[in-house]
Amino acid sequence: MSPVDLPAAGLHPGVSFEDYTAWPAVNFSTLKHIRKTASKCKWEMDHPKKPTPAMVLGSAIHIATLETARFEQSFYICPPCDRRTADGKAVYAKHEEAAGKRLLIRQGSKEDEPLLSDVQKIRDMATAIRASKAAAPFLTCPGQNEVSMLWKDSETGLWCKGRMDRFIAEFSGLDGLPAIVEIKTTKDAADWSFGKDCDSMGYAAQAANYISGVKAITGKIPFHLFIAVENEPPHDLKPHVLDDQSLQTGMLQYRAWLKRYAECVKSGKWPGYADKINVLSLPDYAQRRIEQ
Repeated sequence: MSPVDLPAAGLHPGVSFEDYTAWPAVNFSTLKHIRKTASKCKWEMDHPKKPTPAMVLGSAIHIATLETARFEQSFYICPPCDRRTADGKAVYAKHEEAAGKRLLIRQGSKEDEPLLSDVQKIRDMATAIRASKAAAPFLTCPGQNEVSMLWKDSETGLWCKGRMDRFIAEFSGLDGLPAIVEIKTTKDAADWSFGKDCDSMGYAAQAANYISGVKAITGKIPFHLFIAVENEPPHDLKPHVLDDQSLQTGMLQYRAWLKRYAECVKSGKWPGYADKINVLSLPDYAQRRIEQ
């Protein structure tokens, strides 16, 4: 990575998502694929995908929770139209152009795109989050939303970037330490289930990524909070803080993935699985199933 066309290292509130995406630096959404194979990571880099409806709605929940007025101005309603017909395609194209960069919501369809019912669900989830007494101090105190950051990793020399849902430069409840807030949607916010999400989705390593960035920029180790909200009514939620061991595990994962990435950049090689015969063992539960 080269610092050419990059802004100065530091915190950058107010940067659009499009501009942030264009920064030539390593971000976690790309890096996480290297935990499987380097070749998968390279494929994701070379074949960027358009945001899925689920991803778009996930981002919308952040806006609805943290910037309610902005959310209400961020979607455009398209009238019913059948996009299987020429007339329907023309209607949709017209309203898609009118929507611009706003979230295009259709009044009813079986296609995999956001619908009006999704808008109400987002509103309900945001209301549930804002009603949480435990989360409220982190949402109402002075802070900034959608804060982009850029730093140079001292060990690998890679330029890294991250975009936090909410950043609090000095949180009074933590003796003035900085704090990072991440909003995550989930099927089940309970400890065991969301802990499983943190492992399978790499959330602990993502937290380590953000913590590393803030530490590199400010010299302070920030507090990190997940607000896990269930995506089905009644939208129960739990604010979670990773314990020390889990944070350490996340940091070890993040450092290993970043070093692997740096090695691939240096060598120009992005290998897949080892090209050799592998001895495979069935998981432990297979034996327990027989014993039952």
